[in-house]
Amino acid sequence: MPNTPPAELHFAAQWIMDEYPACTEGLSFLRQLSEDAPRLYAIAERYGFCDPPDEELRVHPLWHAFLDHFANCSDCNEV
Repeated sequence: MPNTPPAELHFAAQWIMDEYPACTEGLSFLRQLSEDAPRLYAIAERYGFCDPPDEELRVHPLWHAFLDHFANCSDCNEV
């Protein structure tokens, strides 16, 4: 990840490269969510970023941005 800001490198370091839940752009949405709403991010993470039951998370704009990106990104669909 050349020219990647340190905060993004630290965030991405929590996964083994083959286990990223999304592409670089998708991870950017998740990183923003982790900073903006750490409790909601933890819920999403607990459910493997797949259909978490928390209503507050379901209406969060960064979660929606991640879902929209993930659904339409061929790189994310390969992950």
